Amino acid sequence: MNLLLKLGLRNVKRNPRRSLLTILIISIGVVSLMFTHAIILGMKDSMRHNATATFLGHAQTHHTDFQTDYNIEQTVPELAELERILKEAASIRSYSKRVLVSGMISSSYHATGVQLIGVDFSKEKEVSIIEKAIISGEYPLPAKKKSILLGVDLAEQLAVSLGDKVVLTLTEAYTGELVQELFRVQGIVKFRLRFLDQSGAFISLKKSQSLLKLKDGVHEIAYSFQSLDDATNKQLPVWEKLKQTKALNQNWEELMPALKSMFEMTNVSISIVAIILFFLICISVLNTMFMSIYDRMYEFGVVKALGTKPWQLSLQIIYECLGLGLCGTSIGLVLGGLAVYYWGIHGISFADAEFSGVSLHEPIRTVFAWQQVSLVPISVLLMSVISGLYPAYYAGRIAPVEGMRQHN
Repeated sequence: MNLLLKLGLRNVKRNPRRSLLTILIISIGVVSLMFTHAIILGMKDSMRHNATATFLGHAQTHHTDFQTDYNIEQTVPELAELERILKEAASIRSYSKRVLVSGMISSSYHATGVQLIGVDFSKEKEVSIIEKAIISGEYPLPAKKKSILLGVDLAEQLAVSLGDKVVLTLTEAYTGELVQELFRVQGIVKFRLRFLDQSGAFISLKKSQSLLKLKDGVHEIAYSFQSLDDATNKQLPVWEKLKQTKALNQNWEELMPALKSMFEMTNVSISIVAIILFFLICISVLNTMFMSIYDRMYEFGVVKALGTKPWQLSLQIIYECLGLGLCGTSIGLVLGGLAVYYWGIHGISFADAEFSGVSLHEPIRTVFAWQQVSLVPISVLLMSVISGLYPAYYAGRIAPVEGMRQHN
């Protein structure tokens, strides 16, 4: 057995060029699988973080019909009870109440539609990146009643800058009467989210409630958990308590089903990449083994004539495949590990790209997982060996006379 192993491994060096090409293909397969898995994990983490930290929050609460009708009269029910639950829950880090309404905004130069968002500026910065999104001006703390923050594209469309005046035109709740109010631009924000940058405007929560005659009513409560994974853990006590209220409580997966579906599709993508790479590895090993067999037909005929059993010859071919697989996976592990480490630090920039409503304003960094150094190389090695089973079977069936005739 040891002799067959030595012969099989030594045969790898008999045709260095052919063996090196096969080893290169195997190593590229390992590197590709490791990097694909690492970058997809990084993309998931980046998109989850960007989606929830930018403005969405980890979860939100609304009136059960608000997201269907967007009726400003449909405020969050049992608001006091909901706030008590959120304050007492150890898993909740922070929350922010919001008023959402569509209206018109005008300047001296232009008028356009606007998505007005009333927020408590002292709490909103703990849920979203609104304070970090300011590219010009200052964050309104303490909140001023006549201050407004405008999305960067909206400000450009209105041709306004810091200190300029704009007029909001809104419809009051319950009465339907129009109301207008003058505001002064205190800041320009850039979220890198199209709907906020192009049509978003922020004023204080109290001022928005006063304009719409909502009293203390709000349309949305956005909150962050201590951990993003807690948001999808429906077994937490806070979710059980929230279910008992009349409000609609949804985590980020329920709020963005397209993003969740895209994450599920990434598992399919990894499988497709793996199948393609395994197929290439299989073809490469098969080609190398059959070329090796045809080059050594006379040798096989002689050893068969001297009494070598078919299984011994087959085992020698399998050991040769094992040698190619070990060399390829070893090189691939080193190169793949270096690639995952490098791009885990520097990342790959997708600046200003947007997928499923999520802006990738931060570089996507590869994420290491143990499957990359265990499951991937073991699978590739097994595929290399399995690919050699048919050539090994073929070599074992070579008749001594036919092998020696091929040489002649």
